[in-house]
Amino acid sequence: MKKEIILGLFASSLLLTSCDSSTEDPLISEDASSLSSKARKEMMWSEALTRASSVSDVQTWTGEKKIVELKNVKYALGPAYRFYIPQGVYICDKYTIVAKTPENPNIIYRNAIDDECGFLPNSGSIKTIQRGTRAVQSDDSENSYTLQTYCIHVKYSLTGAHYDIYIPCKPEAALLKYKIISLD
Repeated sequence: MKKEIILGLFASSLLLTSCDSSTEDPLISEDASSLSSKARKEMMWSEALTRASSVSDVQTWTGEKKIVELKNVKYALGPAYRFYIPQGVYICDKYTIVAKTPENPNIIYRNAIDDECGFLPNSGSIKTIQRGTRAVQSDDSENSYTLQTYCIHVKYSLTGAHYDIYIPCKPEAALLKYKIISLD
C-alpha cells in the first residue's frame, strides 16, 4: 500500500514538473534569423555532428585481399576461445587477411563486427574474442585504410593431440567487412 502511494505521488510530481504554462516553443515560433547567435551556433553544431556521425551499414570488401601466413606458432588459447576449442597450448598457423583501401580524403573506414569475418585483431579483452574486421589508418597515407581479420589453423596441442581445425573459419572463407563514414 505504501509503495502504491509513493509511486502515485512520484508520478504526480513528474507530471506537474514536466508541464510548462507556456504553449509556444521559442525555436518554432521565431524564424531562424531572429534566433540568438548562441542558439544558431548550437543548431549548426548539432547538424554537423549528425552529418559527420552517420555511419553506413556493414559492407563487404570486394577488392583485392592478401593472406599472410605465419607457420608453427605456439599459442596459448584461453577462455576467450572456449566456443571453438578447449583451453590449452597449441601449435598453430596464423592467417592474417588484409586489404588496403583506395585513398579518399572524404571516407573514413570503421571496424565492423560480423560472424562472416575471422577474428577481430586486438579486440582488447582476453576474456572474449569477437569476429569482425579492424580498420586502421594506413602507414602509407592518412587517406587510406588497412582492413584486417585473422584465422587460426590449430594443428596439434603440446600434449600431442592432433586437431587440424580452423577457427573461426578457413582463411579463404573469411570476409573483410567494414563501415564507412562519408564526409561528403
